[in-house]
Amino acid sequence: MANVMIIQQTPGITFTAVAAELASRWRDLQEHEQKMYDDKAKDKQEKPKLPKMPVKLKDPIYRPNLVSIRYNPSSSEVKVKKIVKNTTVELTIDKLKTSLDKRCLYVK
Repeated sequence: MANVMIIQQTPGITFTAVAAELASRWRDLQEHEQKMYDDKAKDKQEKPKLPKMPVKLKDPIYRPNLVSIRYNPSSSEVKVKKIVKNTTVELTIDKLKTSLDKRCLYVK
């Protein structure tokens, strides 16, 4: 955090100059302030880290399991709500003939 502040205050500063400035600021701190930062660092190191998953990229036999893009849950997991709409259509022989003629012309 302090190194970001140093870089913002003096743009174009080199990495070694930033490190030197941080070192001088560390030396200027009182002992109890340094101890506070040291304790924070120890607490951070003592926290258990989560195990990382092994990467088998170098193993020539390793093939990852394929995962389906589609999710097909079992029927016990799916709760379907059916909505039925009743519609009435007035259908006459003439309308049926014209619609069939249009369909037959479209298919050809």
